Amino acid sequence: MTRSIIEHRLSPELLVAVGHDTSVADYELQVPTTVQGFDVLRALFPTRRDMSAGAHVEATWNPAPFVSLSPGARADTYRSGTESASSVDARFSAIFFGNRHIRAIETIGTSHQPPGFVPQIPGAQIGSLTNGLQRSLQLSSGIAFDVANEFTGVVTAFEAQYLNLVDPISQDRSFDLTTLDANSILHERTRGKDTGLEFELHRSLTRRLGGFLAYTLSRNERLIDGHQSLSGFDRPHVFQGALGYDLGRYWRVGGRFVAYSGLAAKQQLAVDSNTYIYNGRIRAPAFYRVDVRLEKRWPLGPKSYWAVVFEMINATLSKEVTSLTCSTTKCIQQTSGPVSLPSVGLEVYSY
Repeated sequence: MTRSIIEHRLSPELLVAVGHDTSVADYELQVPTTVQGFDVLRALFPTRRDMSAGAHVEATWNPAPFVSLSPGARADTYRSGTESASSVDARFSAIFFGNRHIRAIETIGTSHQPPGFVPQIPGAQIGSLTNGLQRSLQLSSGIAFDVANEFTGVVTAFEAQYLNLVDPISQDRSFDLTTLDANSILHERTRGKDTGLEFELHRSLTRRLGGFLAYTLSRNERLIDGHQSLSGFDRPHVFQGALGYDLGRYWRVGGRFVAYSGLAAKQQLAVDSNTYIYNGRIRAPAFYRVDVRLEKRWPLGPKSYWAVVFEMINATLSKEVTSLTCSTTKCIQQTSGPVSLPSVGLEVYSY
């Protein structure tokens, strides 16, 4: 993977940035042929080489003291095996300064990406571009305001529309490959919508005590067999926070807390129907998790250091309900975990 960005100030009011990124990844399925669902896996993740390349440009223009405008665009090309696809996206944001303590932030943009099986999981990239890229239109509107002790509050309303979406897990909420049809996953696309409101209070982590608190109220929808439904992983209430504290002598301790609503029950649309939707009237228990971190730094120079980091993800050993299916008489739930990950890492910083 390569990535670059170059910034140049053309005038006191205008800053221009250009950049590129490229990546090459080789995929090879290494599971026994006797594994259940092997044919589905082989169709979704064939042995192949994936390549992508993109370029972007963005300008930051301050035509007056009370406004900052940032138009931008990027172009990308993708190749998976023998198939290829390209995209062009645009983005525009504006910041309006009421005074030095309050500002309004408006953003709109488009985005494209290749189809994935499980989002944000490395290696879960589907090996097909036959039906093109997934597309989205995203917009947000927010107000940021400075409060006491270097804290900043932000209130943001957002909406995203998704088109040509590959989302088998969210629709069926099943990781059992024996129940999935590879042809449907590769060729049947759907639409989605995400709307919400977020409140955030943060202080820079460069301070002795820094971190953030955030609450998000949202609704995530999908179109399933022609019927409007919640996404299988809709979480209407999400609360998260993180704090870091400098203990002195280059020791720093931190923690993160995450809590969100339980997932919606999967329910039959009608007694004689084979269609299941998620209406949100019945939900699984809420989930919470605490992560902890301890860091020791050693300076390498005025603006660089190296550090040993001890982390524990899900230090509370919390379990989560990952499936809830309800009939007219009972609900059946499945619980996973606890998934907990201790780690020791080495980090080197230069700034």
